[in-house]
Amino acid sequence: MKKLKKLTAISLVFIMMLGLCVTSYSAVDTESSSKNTNAALAEELPAKRSVQAVQAVQPTENTSSTELSSIPAVEEEEPTKAEPKYLTLSQAVLSLGIGERYTLCCTLPDGSIASNISYSSNNSLVARVDFKTGEVIAAGTGTAQITAKTPGGTKAVCNITVGYAPSSIVINKTKLVLGIGEQFNLNSYLPSGCASYNTAYSTNNALVADVVKDNGLVTAKAVGTAKITVKTYNGKTAVCVINVKKAPKSISLNKKQITLGIGERFDLNSSLPSDCGAYSIVYSTNNAKTADVKRAGGLVTAKAVGKAKITVKTYNGKTAVCTFTVKPQAKSVTLNSKEIVMYVGEAFDLNSSIPKNTAAYYRLYSTSNAKTATVTRGGGIVKALKVGTATISCTLSNGKKAICKVYIMSSSKKIANVPLIGQQKLPTGCETCSAVMLLNYYGYNISETSFADKYLIKRPLGYGKYGLEGPDPNCAFIGSPYTTNSFGAYAPVMAKSMNSYLAKKSYKAVSVSGKSLEYLAGKYIAQGQPVMVWATIYMTASYKTTTWRVNYTDENARYKKGSSYTWLANEHCLLLTGYDSNFYYFNDPWTNSRIAYSKSVVNTRYNELGKQAVVMVKK
Repeated sequence: MKKLKKLTAISLVFIMMLGLCVTSYSAVDTESSSKNTNAALAEELPAKRSVQAVQAVQPTENTSSTELSSIPAVEEEEPTKAEPKYLTLSQAVLSLGIGERYTLCCTLPDGSIASNISYSSNNSLVARVDFKTGEVIAAGTGTAQITAKTPGGTKAVCNITVGYAPSSIVINKTKLVLGIGEQFNLNSYLPSGCASYNTAYSTNNALVADVVKDNGLVTAKAVGTAKITVKTYNGKTAVCVINVKKAPKSISLNKKQITLGIGERFDLNSSLPSDCGAYSIVYSTNNAKTADVKRAGGLVTAKAVGKAKITVKTYNGKTAVCTFTVKPQAKSVTLNSKEIVMYVGEAFDLNSSIPKNTAAYYRLYSTSNAKTATVTRGGGIVKALKVGTATISCTLSNGKKAICKVYIMSSSKKIANVPLIGQQKLPTGCETCSAVMLLNYYGYNISETSFADKYLIKRPLGYGKYGLEGPDPNCAFIGSPYTTNSFGAYAPVMAKSMNSYLAKKSYKAVSVSGKSLEYLAGKYIAQGQPVMVWATIYMTASYKTTTWRVNYTDENARYKKGSSYTWLANEHCLLLTGYDSNFYYFNDPWTNSRIAYSKSVVNTRYNELGKQAVVMVKK
């Protein structure tokens, strides 16, 4: 039994020796029968490696260990390796610059590196390749295919495009501020037609800002500055200076709440503490249907009536919020003044208003003549620069606008060469004489008597059924300017009479009421245009005198037919021709002279007569 166990163990040893080469054979047993048997076996073993040779040895009970060890060793035949189904190259598509090198690597399906691979190029003028190593050299611009091949014929292809060697390289940021812990991906670009596969990033201060060599991913690590350099295979470089600051502990917005009209936009701006930095600042909305926001820029668009909260967030989670209220956009806008008169150097706050329950955040002001008057774009502050006129516009984002005419006056102005006409021929014709002086100034040749006879609208004053009756002085001259006991006429009827004469002329007369003398001086006198104004003789006080029943009216009437009107004694019409800081200057038909009166007294008498005037303007 012991011998049987021993033989079984020895047989197992032989089986494990499959594939081993036979090196020797010798007889060690003393028993002749065993020697003969082993010798016969040795002669029968073939020269080649064979498993059967080992299996043919059948030990017996008398086979000794010495005899077993003398059996020749047998080698196992190497199995033939199967052809791989496919190959994988390290690059299927590759762009290189002329002169650049790249070594292709070929792997088998199991992921191991393939050996005995041969490489070839279909266009060596563009890309050459080493037959054994797979090193590609870009030779000229164009395209080429590099083929990797096993001895059995399995192939893999890399498509090569060769561009010009880059003459330069640029980077998407030349300066960048980051907060500690923040990351930013730098990207580089080459001139059109150039290529460089081997583009590497490096840092001069990895303690402050480190960078991934292959892809330009920068990580801010500590406060300070670092230079990140990107370099092509042929030595062209570009640099980005990274300034690393503390991670922000807070963030704030330029608005905490704002009201917009539908369709309006507003650019939210964020700010950090001065010693902190953050490139990645992201905006979001809790109600995109009402107000949407650009994720990276903070540009908010109002879309529908309602409310929305816009949140800005830093890379490390710090936030700030602005509440947006959206209303229907205003369809009109008005200004607090349609006309303003200013002295050179003065400023005026032009305010705008819109209809109730509407919104218009953007009310942008502009000027038609920045040399004469400027205006702040967002605030409407007008500043007078020099004598002249300008139109200030306030425009909403939907195009609706309002305008204000600005007239700028110097500290003094006297219009020269205004004809002077006395009223000697027309004792009560101060209005007619002032009108003719104005017409003559504009080049129209007509006399005071001709105007009184042909164009002045006149109605008598007399007694009728209801007592003393006469016209509304806004509609006709009361009596005749040739008589001393007549009265006069007011601005509306004088403008109408003048326009009868000017019917086919290029100018027209305009009645102006309710405007200050300063307004008239700035709008007209400062621009070289005389003005007919109503005050009193010698600027003495006016007083009520004759009363009559109104029996004549027209489109200019201010008193109804049948109503009573009381005349103001000392009524007088003069032609305003100048001003300075203390006086107004007139051509006075009553005195037949050019005369100055104190501004304060003129204002008083002008107001007593109802702030009325006549000017001439182009049609």
